[in-house]
Amino acid sequence: MRGLAFTALILLAGCASQPQTTVAGHGLSLTLPKGAYTKAQVKVLPRHVEVPDEVPVDVGPRRWEVVLPHTPRTSMKVGGPRYYYPAGSDVFVTPLQDASVPSYAVAYPEWAKSARELRALLAVPQPEDLAARLPGEPFNDAGRALNAKVRRIETPTLTGYRVLCYYRQGTAGYGATNAELTYDFQGLTKDGRYYVSARLAVRNDRLPDSIDDPRAKSGETVAESAAERKRIDSWSEDSFFPTLHALDGMMESLRVK
Repeated sequence: MRGLAFTALILLAGCASQPQTTVAGHGLSLTLPKGAYTKAQVKVLPRHVEVPDEVPVDVGPRRWEVVLPHTPRTSMKVGGPRYYYPAGSDVFVTPLQDASVPSYAVAYPEWAKSARELRALLAVPQPEDLAARLPGEPFNDAGRALNAKVRRIETPTLTGYRVLCYYRQGTAGYGATNAELTYDFQGLTKDGRYYVSARLAVRNDRLPDSIDDPRAKSGETVAESAAERKRIDSWSEDSFFPTLHALDGMMESLRVK
């Protein structure tokens, strides 16, 4: 994503050796897990209206991205060009109204569609096919795989789902690795004003670090994928780094004025 960066206000709390930090700015505040991120930066992303027949990369109203740099979650070293989806860590807050355009649905059709689909999912008990129906914003030219550790997050101000995944275009010959493992959150503020999404790099010591590790090899068959999901679902939420509880808590802490 491209955008206009501004310096975030970092508020410190807790012990001096491993403080808990809150990043705040432009009406947003987010409390970060202890020791998970080295710093935080909030970027204001400019408006980009969708152009027919073009891939909708960077399309959306003026919105915010919280960039969360951290030490690598994997020891994988990339030598030369590689086709894979390395996990990064970003939180996005996107308005679902924009007075600067005649029609939000025409200017940003993918955002409007995803918001409708997510509202429908959140209005009913968790369906069995949730992972297949859960929208994925911002735009990503790949689909989710794995879809483990699905959990609904509900606070007085936010509702949504999180899922552990990695991304694929077709098959790649390997399964979950720390190079690609992602905590994906898709949600809405309770007032209906904002779409909140996050893609956060996460690791587990039981997973191979590299897509080239022989342990990562997979035919990605239905049976193999189901077994992989069942195996990862059985692991403790605190066995990941950052822990899934900590990342849930970060998303639950989000406030938008």
